[in-house]
Amino acid sequence: MTLAVAMHPPNEIRCQVRMPALHARQAAIRKDGARFVVLSCGRRFGKDTLGHRLMFDQLIQPGSPCAWMAPTYRMMQATFKDLQRLLAPIVVRVSASERVIETVGDSRVEMWTLGNETVRGNKYRLVIINEAALVPGLKQKWVEAIRPTLADYRGRAVIMSTPRGRNDFWHIYQAAVSNRDDGWSAYSYPTWENPHIAREEIDSMRATMTERAFHQEVEAHFLEDGGVVFRRISEATNAKPQSERIEGHRYIIGVDWGKVDDYTAITVLDETTRELVYLDRFNRIDYGFQRTRLWEIYRRFGGTVIAEENSIGSPIIDELRREGMPVRAYRTTNTSKAEAIEALSLAIEKGDLRIIRDEVLVSELFAYQQERAKSGAIKYGAPEGMHDDCVMSLAIAWSMMGKRANYGFGGEP
Repeated sequence: MTLAVAMHPPNEIRCQVRMPALHARQAAIRKDGARFVVLSCGRRFGKDTLGHRLMFDQLIQPGSPCAWMAPTYRMMQATFKDLQRLLAPIVVRVSASERVIETVGDSRVEMWTLGNETVRGNKYRLVIINEAALVPGLKQKWVEAIRPTLADYRGRAVIMSTPRGRNDFWHIYQAAVSNRDDGWSAYSYPTWENPHIAREEIDSMRATMTERAFHQEVEAHFLEDGGVVFRRISEATNAKPQSERIEGHRYIIGVDWGKVDDYTAITVLDETTRELVYLDRFNRIDYGFQRTRLWEIYRRFGGTVIAEENSIGSPIIDELRREGMPVRAYRTTNTSKAEAIEALSLAIEKGDLRIIRDEVLVSELFAYQQERAKSGAIKYGAPEGMHDDCVMSLAIAWSMMGKRANYGFGGEP
């Protein structure tokens, strides 16, 4: 689709911008005049394409500061490249380091990740939050940080995602449904509402995905009891944090080592109370630094240490043993990972394991997914662009504690 864009005084510029055509459902959302729009949709519905068009519509209005927000750097970077390409005819400056695209008419779009970054102090005419269900602490970030950025211009927001259980995105969606007459709109569409996705592709996904995964990922249902893999997550988040051992309690420390861009995660389970009581997560990959952090936690809690031995884990474990720490090695294979994840899922669902309310861990648990290979085997992992370090650390720790409660573990790990 070719559009002629006229930027008005003080300067008028006419140029041709080619934007993808919208299908009927996308077009209807684009025409919605609500100030706050929440979209829950199945995978490949076309929310990114819709977001690109809404961003373009705003940027061609002179003096329009806008923001695109995503859960992770990888997701944000992919959109940054897409917008840079689509908006090229009206772009006057691009800064990769600042993650800003400036367009004619003194408009711009700023790119943000919603992990540890804060958008406080900014003001926008339009904010788009993509894959909102994967944003840790979304509700608090929306109320305290993002919503105030729209006050100066009485700006708009579009919050869109494939659902991930009844987490913060679900709460915001429900609020939109309840406040349709107060500037909110809510939409929910399955994947097949995108006419460009062949029906046989839908049938293929139905055949290869688990029923729960299909309901969530394709039909865009908010599953009542959690994500695709873990259920009753919110009910489990009532453990009391501990900073050091309690006399008479036994502890298990699970370690998932960081690799390349991943984080190292260390979880501490109180075996006596069956609770996750401490979590440390960091992304310095230096071997010595990782050993130091683990030693600090071990001195505070003691107990049994079980650490992943794959990749960089083996030499770190050898060094820790030479230094005097009794470390058990855990080898991650497709089989052992499936066993550990399924046992952890069962323990959380049955209420046999309680966890501290850590935003990153809870977000990872809600987002965790499973896919069925053509062989019939189930493969577990985080969505593309996200991490599962906290989940794996917790699963490794539970592999020590859970086997004693008959959670499917045959023997010593």
